[in-house]
Amino acid sequence: MQLSKLSSSLKEGLAWIGKELHETIFDHYQELDSDDWFLNGTDTHVAVSYNCTYIAIAHLNTCFLCICEKDDYHLIQLENPCKYEGERITSLMWIAFKDNNKENVFLLIGTSEGFLRIHSVSTNSIIQEDRFHDSPIVKIKSQSVFHYTLLPNYQKEIILIIYSNSLVTIDPISFKKELNSMISNHDNDSYQFKKWILKDSTKTNDACCLYSYCCDVSIFEVMDLKSEFDIVGAGMKPTIAHYSTEEIDEMSVKQRTRVTKIATTVANKVYNFASSWIWGSSQNNTSETKNETSQEEQIPKGAFIPLSNQFFDEKREIFVAELDYSGKLLATSDSLGRVMIFDLSSMTVMRIFKGYREAQCYWIVIGQDTMSLEQSSSASTELLLIFAPRRGILEVRGMDGRRYFGMTVGTDKRLVKSSGSFIEGGETSFKYPQFYLISQIDGSIQKVSFDNISLDRIPLSDSKN
Repeated sequence: MQLSKLSSSLKEGLAWIGKELHETIFDHYQELDSDDWFLNGTDTHVAVSYNCTYIAIAHLNTCFLCICEKDDYHLIQLENPCKYEGERITSLMWIAFKDNNKENVFLLIGTSEGFLRIHSVSTNSIIQEDRFHDSPIVKIKSQSVFHYTLLPNYQKEIILIIYSNSLVTIDPISFKKELNSMISNHDNDSYQFKKWILKDSTKTNDACCLYSYCCDVSIFEVMDLKSEFDIVGAGMKPTIAHYSTEEIDEMSVKQRTRVTKIATTVANKVYNFASSWIWGSSQNNTSETKNETSQEEQIPKGAFIPLSNQFFDEKREIFVAELDYSGKLLATSDSLGRVMIFDLSSMTVMRIFKGYREAQCYWIVIGQDTMSLEQSSSASTELLLIFAPRRGILEVRGMDGRRYFGMTVGTDKRLVKSSGSFIEGGETSFKYPQFYLISQIDGSIQKVSFDNISLDRIPLSDSKN
């Protein structure tokens, strides 16, 4: 593994954001009593696009964009990403779609009031606001299943909006057409989604879609299956939950966002921090009380899906769950400091790595930056990237449990996975995401490269896995 530094202007820009946030928010949040909180803790969220062209940094109800133009970064502050008193940003994700010869870039913003807001970079405005559930959005993520063992029409991508006991899935292909239409001043101002209610779930922190053809079934069984995918939730009680959608009519699950703006009765006041404390204004915070007689909030109903299998450990809570590119293995990190690898077809633990509290784990592919359907199994191998922030160690492990590569990067770092890249049109190759280390002290950023890792060091068994 290697670390490469990016533009110094980005480092200076991120340091400025940290200083700006600290000076303006400190007066309102006295617990921030030091200068080293920047990018640290659960109240700060970071999203990085492919090649680090776009960076979004949010803290509480404030969000900044860093946009690269001609190898230099400039900063933009989003206007009112949170509209209601007490509302804060809980998750960020970039998405980018091509429209003719131009690329449209959007930032998905999830909030504590359950809103998904879509910010368009080209128009520098929020073009859509939807509320799928009346609880906070836990996480926004994309999932990609691309593997040489799967047929071309089984290569899948999907966007997931995760709540504590429900899940919204969005197909990127239809999402692309509808978002591009929105910013082209067309009549379309809604998009299609599916909402799933996870029964018997106490708390869900992460989730993924388990496609039937990735499990150990024959192609004839796949053709007879009614549902496209099942859902796997990770959290607590149960720790890992497999929800079956087999009895659900998929056509009845499909919904469209509402054309009219969704009203809320939960929040009664509108923030206008741009003209108040965020820029140090001496004016008092202004708020507008919503009309008590406003229309009742319209939250879409979802399909209740039953629990079909589970892994239960009442003392363990899983925070991160990452599906591998074959769609069969799930890597998790939990409250007991363990990183585990599950075989989802049997819901059994294959490997356990101890001593990784607050760890981040992601699947990486060694040997290529893109995946083509024509490549053989020997062209690359899939390994597990683990970042242990308390020890400041970044390492790569194989399915045999060995640590093949490791590097000390410091305890001030946060590991960020790039988002926003999707296969479009007649493309036949998938770009694997990139990884960046961002300092929580000064905002300096480094790209994690795997170019110097040789497949010769990895046993054949791991390469096949």
